[in-house]
Amino acid sequence: MRSTLEIEGTWEEILAKANEFSGKRVRLTLLEKVNSKESDLLKEINLGVSTDTWTKYHTLIAKRQAEIMTEEEQQQLIEISDRLELANVRRMKALIELSDLRGQSLSTVMQDLGISEFH
Repeated sequence: MRSTLEIEGTWEEILAKANEFSGKRVRLTLLEKVNSKESDLLKEINLGVSTDTWTKYHTLIAKRQAEIMTEEEQQQLIEISDRLELANVRRMKALIELSDLRGQSLSTVMQDLGISEFH
């Protein structure tokens, strides 16, 4: 028989209440889900942009600063900048979700992962 139990609180409180309700099986199931979710979030956080993309980006920035950029290169720079911005948004969303999952501040999670707040 399967039961559903809705519990609010920190992960520690939820696991303690679930354990009281149904035993260690619930605890293991919840821990597996938490570990799986955390693993997925960490993959998203660590998903990077290729070295080639960064090289092209820095080359285009240098050309723009030297004022020798073509219109085509300007468009490439805009496209790369847009991709970098979207990647950063996805990363920040994953960081926020991970901080919620861990019950820690965003700053603490970023510090634990070695991510500069001004990166």
